[in-house]
Amino acid sequence: MHVRTEKECKNSGLCIWEIDKCIIKPGQSYNTEMSNSNKCKRYAQEDCRQQEFCGFYFGQCIDFDDCIIFDKDSCQESSYKCVSDGSKCVQIQECSDYKTENGCANINKYNKYCFWIGGIQKQCLDVITCEGLPIYLNNHQMCESGLKGCTISENGYGCINQMEFCSQYANNFQCFQSKKNNCYWDQKNEKCVEKVCENLLFTQDYECKGILSDCTTNGVHCVKRRQCSDAQSISGCVTDLEGKKCEYHQNQCKIKSCSTAPDSLRNYQQCQDYDNLLDCVTSENKGCKTRPETCYGYAEEIVFGIKINANKDNVTMHQIILLMKFVIFMGIAQGNQVEDVK
Repeated sequence: MHVRTEKECKNSGLCIWEIDKCIIKPGQSYNTEMSNSNKCKRYAQEDCRQQEFCGFYFGQCIDFDDCIIFDKDSCQESSYKCVSDGSKCVQIQECSDYKTENGCANINKYNKYCFWIGGIQKQCLDVITCEGLPIYLNNHQMCESGLKGCTISENGYGCINQMEFCSQYANNFQCFQSKKNNCYWDQKNEKCVEKVCENLLFTQDYECKGILSDCTTNGVHCVKRRQCSDAQSISGCVTDLEGKKCEYHQNQCKIKSCSTAPDSLRNYQQCQDYDNLLDCVTSENKGCKTRPETCYGYAEEIVFGIKINANKDNVTMHQIILLMKFVIFMGIAQGNQVEDVK
């Protein structure tokens, strides 16, 4: 069995230590198929313990039928199906099937906690109240997963029923959920509030959106995200509730379009670069406009005395002329350098 020490032998559950060697207990049998030929051998320890019919035993992953073969101090490390009852490994069970207080300290097969009634009864039962959850649970998530409707007590350990209102929580480590709403800790005012837009004191859109996706800002605190035209500040003029981009134009927040481009954009390429989802061209009234259906609707650009229509058919010609301008500029620059040398 590859057992090297007396301790390993005694903890195995089916062996005894006799005359400096480990032997099978009378009446027990050893599964000779635990060798490397078994189907579980390809799994590493963590993957192994998650398989239904595999367990990690003395450094290898084996097929097994009964938890009793594992060391009582490493039952869960050997297989998710096994727990210790204090003297040996047993299969994880219903709470009522655990017969010892040590066994009852385990979760049941539904991943829920149990609690032990001592005295004459000596009975293991399912936890049905928040106060019945283990005292070592020390955060909201552990209490909530232990039993729905529970949260951490104000002591920072043990669980209590969730409060009716967020404002009833005194500490930030409790401020997650009330019976009616999700909660948020207002760090500025050091109090627990309902997690709604109006209670979030942020002045930037990304800050509000980072807490609740349907919130933006009015410049003072967060508000519900609506249409672009409803935005109450430049900071909140980013996107509407459908995800469309907004743009602050002429002292108003509008849906971003070619017509909201600034007047400083004066040529075809600048208008094209304004937004990659829009198809904008130069407007005769400064700024940009949506590409017209026909050539008659285009503004003209004059380069070297040649009128260039900013439509797609003439883009190549436009780019060639811009390149010519660059070449001429470089030639002039080089000529000036020669003059300087002379």
